[in-house]
Amino acid sequence: MTLEFVAMWLFLVIFTNLKWWYIHRSLSHRQFTLHPSLVVLAKLVVWTSQPRYYSDWVRTWVAVHVEHHKHSDTERDLHSPYYSSLRDMIASRRRRLTPEEIENNTKGFQDLDPTPLDRWLEQWPVGQWVLLALCLLLFQWWGILLWAACRGLKMWHGVFNWITHRAPGWNNSDRKPSNDRARNVPLIGLLYAGEHLHGNHHRWPHRSNFGVTWWEFDFSYWLLRALGLVGLVKFERLPQPIPNTQLRYVPPS
Repeated sequence: MTLEFVAMWLFLVIFTNLKWWYIHRSLSHRQFTLHPSLVVLAKLVVWTSQPRYYSDWVRTWVAVHVEHHKHSDTERDLHSPYYSSLRDMIASRRRRLTPEEIENNTKGFQDLDPTPLDRWLEQWPVGQWVLLALCLLLFQWWGILLWAACRGLKMWHGVFNWITHRAPGWNNSDRKPSNDRARNVPLIGLLYAGEHLHGNHHRWPHRSNFGVTWWEFDFSYWLLRALGLVGLVKFERLPQPIPNTQLRYVPPS
């Protein structure tokens, strides 16, 4: 039973982080490139976990994330808990970017256009049932709990944003102020492997390893390095569309 729960936890961690590896670390920050097979898996994660899949979600997400880094914890930051309640963040009841803002925020980015796979997944909204069948096949009736946790990916992300900008923690490893109030919060590292070092990430947004000191462990980075040994991840110097805006700090009112 213990091994089964460990396997379920590993499934949930990989399931949760595949999406962030793709749209956050790879596309938004250009820290590495993923093999097409991992890109397909990341899109399947979204298809099975989100309430609705739409073909242009990648471009929209990257545009919102650019806004998050450029205007962190100000009124223009659509991820900031200082201008959205936790309920609003979980339900995505926030201001929507206009098509012009999306276009401006994604200039210089690559691989954001919808693919035939995106359009196919958009037409078949049965991902949640495919995920349920897979969870039941792998973990029998315990799979229902795993399915519910995976289906809550959108909710977890809202809670994650709230915690990493609101909860007690340290700003970043060199204790210098970044452009926002992002925090390193070890508590959530069990689910968001490496993403819990959020203060470090906002201080050095293009750094592949979110861990800076010897005692900060970015599990995702080392797992990605291992995948790189078999050719599934390629670390290389790429143009960085999101500038480090640490000196543009604007405290929330």
